[in-house]
Amino acid sequence: IGQCFSIAQANMCHVWKHHADLVLEPNVDGYSYDGFERAKELIKVGEDAARSVAPQMHAWFEKTHEAAEKAEKSAAEAMQTVKKTAPAPSQGGASAPSPAPALAK
Repeated sequence: IGQCFSIAQANMCHVWKHHADLVLEPNVDGYSYDGFERAKELIKVGEDAARSVAPQMHAWFEKTHEAAEKAEKSAAEAMQTVKKTAPAPSQGGASAPSPAPALAK
């Protein structure tokens, strides 16, 4: 059964991998898929893999944060432009909607 899952996973990875910004693939050679007794070791292998790309991840997050700040500033400037060019509201508040026309009998 384990081999079936491994084969299925190997055949489906290409579907999502090319959409990912980053894929961590820790070296788990020597570990069985059901080796739960070695879970602490596997967690450490995953942590080490993540730590090895932490600088790359931090740089990516920084770029994302900078892009978000730039977009927010542009949106705020656009709103100021809209407010400056929009016609002033009429005095006395909002007007009531026009009544619906009567249906002919």
